[in-house]
Amino acid sequence: MVTLPVIIFEPMAMLQKMAELMEYSYLLDLADKCEDPYLRLCKFDDFDPILCNMPTNGHGSLFNPILGETYEMVKHGGITFISELVSHHPPMSAGLAENEHFTYDITSKLKTKFLGNSLEVYPVGRKWNESTSYQPCDTEGEPHQGTELKEVWHVAVTPENDKFQYTYFAHKINSFDTAPKNLLASDSHLRPDRFAVERGDLSKAGAEKSSLEERQRAEKRTRKASGHQFTPRWFDLIDGVTVTPWVDLEIYSYNGKYPEHWATVDSSDSNGELDIMSIEFNPWQYGNLSNK
Repeated sequence: MVTLPVIIFEPMAMLQKMAELMEYSYLLDLADKCEDPYLRLCKFDDFDPILCNMPTNGHGSLFNPILGETYEMVKHGGITFISELVSHHPPMSAGLAENEHFTYDITSKLKTKFLGNSLEVYPVGRKWNESTSYQPCDTEGEPHQGTELKEVWHVAVTPENDKFQYTYFAHKINSFDTAPKNLLASDSHLRPDRFAVERGDLSKAGAEKSSLEERQRAEKRTRKASGHQFTPRWFDLIDGVTVTPWVDLEIYSYNGKYPEHWATVDSSDSNGELDIMSIEFNPWQYGNLSNK
């Protein structure tokens, strides 16, 4: 069993990182508004490589999600974003982002290999630039006279001397500014280990991380002994496997139950908003099994 020390972690979980690509979702908004099909393709085509080769904010490892962990984001460009760890072995996450202009489904599968006492990471993807531009051309690829390059996209600014090398947006989604008023208790925001790293308390972060990992192992033992299968709350596994150059990918589809959750929240008798800081992180399928 390999346990990574918290000193190498940044205060962000993997599910939160999935939401970072929404920093550039304005490209999809603009694409939807474009009447020119070529310009629409241009803007969408710029979003696609950002997804595959997104500029990496931060310089540390990310906290691996606990099975059943979720992440919610609202209050950004009218977007509702929900993601969930749907499988622990292999590690798989699913997510959905949508607003009035687009709906975007995401399934992410991580493939890792430990070699003895070392871990090697091989990034896959194309090299990206800090900006992209377009210019109208003829069928031979020559620019039309009287036209010039126009920028479509540029990499977001990072605050000077930022401790974690996060963009302003990354800081925003890591705070509670984009969290819904009644956050799910399974949300990455609430992880006590992540929270402790953010505040520089590495001793507490290490203890909390070990506690979460042991409780997850206890749940796995109970699930196996009971013959139970884990069922994601917001995404369903669909038939078939998508073959990619890197890995065979099972696809999870959003099940549409999230609005039902919010309808229940909105119709509740609760007065005012819940104090988010009072919510205990709880992605668990069973009760307290940490000592079993």
